[in-house]
Amino acid sequence: MVAVSLVLVLVALVLYFGLSGDEDWSGVDNSTGTLAITLINPYAWGAAPCEYFIYLNGELAANGTVAVSGCATFERNFTWAGSELTLSVNIDVPGGSASPEDRTILLASGETESLVVILSSTY
Repeated sequence: MVAVSLVLVLVALVLYFGLSGDEDWSGVDNSTGTLAITLINPYAWGAAPCEYFIYLNGELAANGTVAVSGCATFERNFTWAGSELTLSVNIDVPGGSASPEDRTILLASGETESLVVILSSTY
């Protein structure tokens, strides 16, 4: 009788601690990281405000306009399964250009990747 009671207590403890723990039972670790993009429209002869569109993996993520001698910032936090996340970044400037225009970013867990983009208008 004591042995049965002891087994029931042990089973109850295993179930309690096993089911109430913080482990992710899906078997997948979640990683997080941040992408920060700074867009700069430097003063130059004949410069004009630059309209921009930021695409991440082909999807529109942000858009706006940067004044001459101005800058804009874009920041996005990501959560994913696995150790690294690959992002395709494209900056479109209608009637102008961005340097770099296209970039592949490898985002590691817990890190912030920064990208500085110089815009220019060709009006």
